[in-house]
Amino acid sequence: MKKIICCFFLLHFFACQEKSNNLSDLALLQNKSLIFDLNNNMLEPNSLYGKKTIINYWATWCGPCIKEMPEIENAQKKLSKIYNFVLVSDENMDKILDFTTSTEFDLNFFKSKKSHEIAGVFSLPTSFVYDEKGKKIKTIIGVTKWDSEEIINQLKSL
Repeated sequence: MKKIICCFFLLHFFACQEKSNNLSDLALLQNKSLIFDLNNNMLEPNSLYGKKTIINYWATWCGPCIKEMPEIENAQKKLSKIYNFVLVSDENMDKILDFTTSTEFDLNFFKSKKSHEIAGVFSLPTSFVYDEKGKKIKTIIGVTKWDSEEIINQLKSL
């Protein structure tokens, strides 16, 4: 009986592993994090495919996060043909909405229904870069001078 249960468990485990391998890293992230726009529409990873995507994790209380937003905005303008920029906070929707209405950033703000930690984010700001098919290709931890020539060239070369 133990052998049957063990075989069933292993079969189930490997079958589930195979399913997960068919999903892109971006889709797996969405499944874990449950990311929604500020109108409470779920982010569809398919809508991001075809361009590289930067998911930037931030918070309204994070000074360094806010400090890099003008540079993210500039980078978004320079790279709009090849990159999606998605800024994700795990704070409550009211805080995010208050922030977005009290600032003039032209950025794509989203809310994660789960804590940043579920996505492997333990320091803010943190950004993940995904290729056109949703595969994670780079992690950036800490403040970044997003609109610097060096970073723009790095992002273009990924």
